[in-house]
Amino acid sequence: MDILPWLCGCLLAVCLPQIVIGEEGEACGGHFDASNAGYITTPGYPLEYPPHQNCRWVITAPEPSQRIVLNFNPHFELEKLDCRYDFIEIRDGNSENGDLLGKHCSNIAPPAIISSGPVLHIKFVSDYAHQGAGFSLRYEIFKTDESNTNKDTTLIQTFQTTQNTLGQIYWDKSNLLERHSDSQ
Repeated sequence: MDILPWLCGCLLAVCLPQIVIGEEGEACGGHFDASNAGYITTPGYPLEYPPHQNCRWVITAPEPSQRIVLNFNPHFELEKLDCRYDFIEIRDGNSENGDLLGKHCSNIAPPAIISSGPVLHIKFVSDYAHQGAGFSLRYEIFKTDESNTNKDTTLIQTFQTTQNTLGQIYWDKSNLLERHSDSQ
């Protein structure tokens, strides 16, 4: 009969931390295959994300020659204090040691981000205070525009501007370029 209290104690020691974590906030992070486009959001999006988050996502393209493009939803809201407390960080490769492609916070969604290789590492951190709506991003394989005659640039996205002109975002191997139909 003495083994029953010991067994119950062990069971509580293993299960209780997971129950507490579950009550604080939903799990976040994971590994994703970019063969099919998908979405990543902060926990609770578009409502406030919880405090004390440390989420990490790794997105991998199926072919070593492929790259990944991230497009952020304009509804982007992270704490604004110099990206010290709440932020999203995007790096090339599968770890936080890769080249930094961007570290973002505030109310302005980042422009499209393109990996230089087949893997991207994303980290989202929040502290104990000042939560916001967070972010939603779409990831997919970076596709080239086959009709593009200038092989040094690649069409990423076409959009309508606030002046009702057609805009396009191109990648020229090192920079994002924005063009509008009235300026071509």
